[in-house]
Amino acid sequence: MTNTPRAIWLGRWLLPVAAGVSAALAFPPFRASQMGWVCLVPLLFAVENCRWGEAFRRGYIAGLVFFGMTVWWIVNVTVPGTVGLIAYLALYFGAAGGLFAVVCGKIARTGATVDGATKDLVLRNLIAAVVASACWVTVEWARGWILWGGFAWNFLGTSEWQTGPLIQFASVTGVYGVSALLCFVNFTFYVTIRRFVRQLAQGVPVRRLSWEFYVAMLLVCLAFICGMREIRSSAGQESRTLRVGLVQADIPQTLKYDPNEKAMILQRHRELTEALLADHLARDRHTVGHPERPGIRRLGYEYHRQIEGAPADRLLRQSRGANV
Repeated sequence: MTNTPRAIWLGRWLLPVAAGVSAALAFPPFRASQMGWVCLVPLLFAVENCRWGEAFRRGYIAGLVFFGMTVWWIVNVTVPGTVGLIAYLALYFGAAGGLFAVVCGKIARTGATVDGATKDLVLRNLIAAVVASACWVTVEWARGWILWGGFAWNFLGTSEWQTGPLIQFASVTGVYGVSALLCFVNFTFYVTIRRFVRQLAQGVPVRRLSWEFYVAMLLVCLAFICGMREIRSSAGQESRTLRVGLVQADIPQTLKYDPNEKAMILQRHRELTEALLADHLARDRHTVGHPERPGIRRLGYEYHRQIEGAPADRLLRQSRGANV
């Protein structure tokens, strides 16, 4: 980008905000999952030719917008905690912006010159796309594991949860593989648009094929074809219905880690579990789960020992050996 006031304003604010908004649109309640394929393009343009610190700041702005639009509902639990969480999570977007700046810098400093005109190197661009995807996945992995067990919500790959055939390879790579594919496509879009704009600015006829984009589309097609084959191969297999019952005790945040409330927490879980298992529809439950079971592990609760011999334990044995 040039250093005109308009370009500076565009790069510092508009493009990062656009990246955050477009990424957020890919997740509920908006569910525009198509945005996941292009949401990083504005950020890539924003950090082009930036120093690492400035690129981090621009990525941080994108992160503030993204997490502000996707985890705002935590204000129902704590307002200060929500503000702090958004500010913390945005650091990972900042780190991604800094890493993207390094990769985009390599693209901007084209290595071949022919008759005074720069020339793109397809292989180098593809390698840069792979490196950028690896950087993004590494940042997501760090966000999901570092500090207090991590915060693995709203990874880029999870935006495609509605496209079943396309994400079947996640059974091998996990969500990180899907995130990498989306980031790779985003980067090839960036390279293609950048080349197109440069050719228009130089008055050069737009004749160059975007082999990077073709490679990205080939990967998407392969993922889709393999996913369809996986779905069709499993369609003829004998299916088994797994019935699951969930117990959410709704323990207040102010009480969930209080050792003095141990008896109350266990009693509430026991009563709800017994009610679920006693229901005639629940007799065929294979598994009973306690999502976000508050404090049981941290306070050292021996939960299964607490219910052993209790009515819930007897109901478990009557319910075809359901697991809790």
